[in-house]
Amino acid sequence: MEPLSLQKSLSLFQNIVFGSNKHYPTAMEEIIEKIVKACGGIPLAISVIAGVLANKHVEKEQWIRFQESIKQAGTDHRDEEWMRKIFCISYSDLSSEMKTCFLYFSVFPVNNVIRKDRLIRRWVAEGFLPRRSEESWWEIGERFFLELIAKRMIEPVYHEEDDEVPIGCKVPSLIPDFIASLSSEENFAKSDTADLSSVQHDVIRRLSLNYGNSNQGSDSSISTRTLQQRRWKKNMDPSKVRSFTFSGFAKWIPDLSAFKHVRVLDLENTKGLNNQQLESIGGLSMLRYLGLGGTSVLRLPEKIMALEHLTTLDLTRTRVRELPAFAATKLVSLLANGLKISRSIGDMQELEELSTVRIDHNCSCPDNAARLVTKLRRLRTLGVTFGHMYNVTETDRQRVKHFLEELGKSNLQYLFLDGYPRHLFDLLLDYWPCQRPCHLQKFSLRIHGSLSEIPQKMVYIIALTHLNIRVKAVGGDAHTLKNLPNLVFLDLISEEGTRGRWTISMDGFQCLKVFWFWCLGGGMGLHFKAGAMPKLRTLRLGMEAWETKRQYGDFNFGIQHLSCLVQVRATISCRSARASDVKAAEVAIRDQTCATYLANSGFVILAKLGVSFEDSRSGVEFAPAASIFSTVCTIAGACLDPDVAHFAPMLGRVHCCASVGESPKGHCSTATLETPAGTEGSFKVALLAFEGEAPGNPTKAEGSELTSMHVSSLSKSNILSFEADNL
Repeated sequence: MEPLSLQKSLSLFQNIVFGSNKHYPTAMEEIIEKIVKACGGIPLAISVIAGVLANKHVEKEQWIRFQESIKQAGTDHRDEEWMRKIFCISYSDLSSEMKTCFLYFSVFPVNNVIRKDRLIRRWVAEGFLPRRSEESWWEIGERFFLELIAKRMIEPVYHEEDDEVPIGCKVPSLIPDFIASLSSEENFAKSDTADLSSVQHDVIRRLSLNYGNSNQGSDSSISTRTLQQRRWKKNMDPSKVRSFTFSGFAKWIPDLSAFKHVRVLDLENTKGLNNQQLESIGGLSMLRYLGLGGTSVLRLPEKIMALEHLTTLDLTRTRVRELPAFAATKLVSLLANGLKISRSIGDMQELEELSTVRIDHNCSCPDNAARLVTKLRRLRTLGVTFGHMYNVTETDRQRVKHFLEELGKSNLQYLFLDGYPRHLFDLLLDYWPCQRPCHLQKFSLRIHGSLSEIPQKMVYIIALTHLNIRVKAVGGDAHTLKNLPNLVFLDLISEEGTRGRWTISMDGFQCLKVFWFWCLGGGMGLHFKAGAMPKLRTLRLGMEAWETKRQYGDFNFGIQHLSCLVQVRATISCRSARASDVKAAEVAIRDQTCATYLANSGFVILAKLGVSFEDSRSGVEFAPAASIFSTVCTIAGACLDPDVAHFAPMLGRVHCCASVGESPKGHCSTATLETPAGTEGSFKVALLAFEGEAPGNPTKAEGSELTSMHVSSLSKSNILSFEADNL
């Protein structure tokens, strides 16, 4: 990567240290320029150094000493050893506890996304976090996590529902090597990349093995693994290991019963885990953290639930739906998907996280859930999935009512109700307003089924922060939603579009950050007025071009009035539409976003589903509604920082959709990239086939050949096309 100019380097430094809307003191100009020059225009070095100074007082003498330490690193800015010295400056500024937490990234595979919740729970189980009476373990862990992000030691990863609160992180390029070398020097952890043959007895405390590459089944791979198994037995004492992380194929897992004193055992995403291996876990009496997420586990041995020190059990993305009977435990976090509520769960008096449990007719009635909420007074997070609850009796309704009343008396901070039955929605409206948990910070509600209209009483569910709702059609009743004072995420699906114009003005939706609006049929009469949704950052729209044009005459949605917008995703259905109408919709959305994007860093993705037609003489066959003939994704970056270092990371994966079920032979899938003026550099775009359904026998291609193209001195109107044949 070419070094940044001095002006761009200063801009990057200023944004990190002082914020985009602030300027540094005039008295500091000279020393700041010296610090930036000492970084040689290397973006990662500037970011790391700025991350350190952002948390310090602006004191000239202190910053001068800091600049001298950078100068001592040398001037060979392209040398990895120079970059290592820059990392050392940042690392030395961390507290001792923070250094330990940072080194812990050495146990995770390089380039993987590391979930925040997984990381913090493991920090807690390892005993890395200092306990302060005024903060919970989670609050301390999250503070450490955010500080490492602020110092640019790790990069945040966000969920599509919220681009402000990170759900995970990645370690930036070059830093993994720095962490690995520090970890080796301090004998902090060993991985499969280390030379295990040189390891002496009783020195390994943390072991991480990743055996999941594509050559796993080859003869050479098997020989290598067999040799490593022998080295483990000869040179390593598993009983000394305190933390063991494994990913890949379960047949290469060492004998787990030998890890007698292990405290953290993380087997997340391990393939082919068998019952014998699970049984051996039951003998690990010191175990505090057990991660089985993403494995093929069907049931847990009773011995595992008898582990007296176990505080975290992660069964997410497994097929475990019921726990064996067990006595009271010290479990703090029990994570699963639709777990049956048993009496044993109600005996976990230390439990703080329980997500998700299942309520349905057959296994777990609402009474069990109500008793659970009543008994577990420490519970701060509860996730509930509603299963089949058809043919509801009056007794069932009373039980659900009782459950809602108990929720109102709880100390919950985070509540997730997934698949809440629409025919029981009146109970939530009637009994929730006056029984709202006083500590509730996040309330996520996903309603199962379609409502005939949006009830006016919804306005009283003032604790609601995340809402997924489906209605017959959006009319004047939609204005009810604008008065939900804490709503930050809204996913609204309309089966028949909008009944007339739905105008959103500056009153209401004051906290909304993410808005998804899908019109499955009918036209979209949405229009934002000036000042609407003042905090909205992400907008997703799905509409039919023909119906929208027929009913409303244009595609003026007023997107330009969304002052904080940084991302737009629009899906345009071409069913029954003329090509000119589809083009008009595409141009209108792009033009409306341009005004916003000139003031914000952001991008727009336009996806076209189906094939439009001009007339019978055009020779273009009309595609059935169910087919997905081709899709073109466009990323508009007219307002982004022209520096490639900032723009390229947003292009990690451009999804191109194609179904060859009814397409002509040799059909191509195309992604077009609209670049900012003056952009220079190289971009890599990954092409992936669409995973939806289509008539015939559609094929799906994943991981198509990466296409690279050099971009040089482009004007705003230039467009590059990336094509992948034979998808």
